[in-house]
Amino acid sequence: MNAKAIAITAAFTVLSSSHCLAQGTFSWSFDQTVYWVGPSEKIVLSATLENLTSNPIFIDSVGGIFNGNFQKTYNFTPDDSLSGRTVPTLGTLEFQYGVLTPVGGFVIPGTYKSDPAFLVINGGPDTIASKKHFDVQVVPEPEPGTIVLLGLGCIYVNLRVTFRRSRRQVNSD
Repeated sequence: MNAKAIAITAAFTVLSSSHCLAQGTFSWSFDQTVYWVGPSEKIVLSATLENLTSNPIFIDSVGGIFNGNFQKTYNFTPDDSLSGRTVPTLGTLEFQYGVLTPVGGFVIPGTYKSDPAFLVINGGPDTIASKKHFDVQVVPEPEPGTIVLLGLGCIYVNLRVTFRRSRRQVNSD
């Protein structure tokens, strides 16, 4: 076999193997940069994967990883919905990265910055870092009594405006 045939065979083997994905093959990022949630809400993280090659790539398996202190606030459950799908040539594929659930069922209101997030595709040795990070804005949830008072206040204002209008019409006639 000549050198050209060996090079073509080697290139075909690398491109056709689902376990040989290099760092420059994909890029990905979260679809949202800010999540506004209540203290007990879970967060579904959506993301987009981009194929940077001129070949479609089949995803056998995928894993999601967060590094850092974010896990002290939220439990991360990776999603494997990307497995079994094909990323089109020079195209994108939307997927669910995973779900964040408050540790202990409740997070104190405030702003939380995500840690660096990574994908591992097809069990390859490379981890692919997200191009974007996100913030979680946890806002207090109103008490049920507050909502009832607000509703009653709206009804009162509406009745008062209606009563005044009807009084003006009676006086003008």
